[in-house]
Order: sequence, then C-alpha cells, then structure tokens
Amino acid sequence: MDGSTLVRLLAALGVIALLLFALAAALQYMPLTRPASSARRRRLVDPIETTALSSTSALHVVKILDCYYVLGSSSGGVCIVCPLEKEGVEGHLKAQRARPSVSLRSIVRAVRRKWMKRPLAVGNRTKVR
Repeated sequence: MDGSTLVRLLAALGVIALLLFALAAALQYMPLTRPASSARRRRLVDPIETTALSSTSALHVVKILDCYYVLGSSSGGVCIVCPLEKEGVEGHLKAQRARPSVSLRSIVRAVRRKWMKRPLAVGNRTKVR
C-alpha cells in the first residue's frame, strides 16, 4: 500500500464517520411517536388500540371516518367483529388521557428517594444515608 492509497482510505473512513455522527445527531431530534392529534384527525382510518390474542391473531379498535369498530385479524385475514358506540369509546379515551402518565424519570426519582432513606450498615453501626 503506497501513501496516496492510505490517505484516500483514511479520508473515506473520515467521511463515513462524519455521516454516521450526523445521522445519530439527526435521530436524536426526530420524533419517534405518532403524529400530533391534529394530523391524525385528517386520516380516514385511525388505529386506536391493539391487543394481541396469540402470535398470529389480534383485536383492533379502529376509527373509520366517524365510526368505531372492533376488527379481528389473523393470518387468514381481517374481519369486522362489531361496531362500537362512539360515546363509549370517546369517553374511555378521555379517561385515559386524564390519567397521569408514569415516566421513567419519575420511577428513577422514586427509587432514589427510597434508596437514600435506606439504612447503610457500616461495621457494627447503622448509618442513614
């Protein structure tokens, strides 16, 4: 390997490292959640909730236009199980949104608080942190 080949190889590796760094930085700022509720209102079909029954079958609550349905899906296909009352589903969704969500940060804080109050055994004496 001569000097110019080595320089080109190092330059190519530098460009690849720079591209990977830029991609990692961009992924930190990209939203990985569903679109905002205003964007979801424009959709004709909106999946509300899914419950897996087995590895190949599931029940889905879906909003199609202004109606709610329970759909069953399996490896054989999809079928409508039953329609749902709009008031019942929207009441349930409002109740879910009203519940406080638990974040990882709040769990870590609670564990730290509990751990900090735990006595620390040092030799024959017990010391509180």
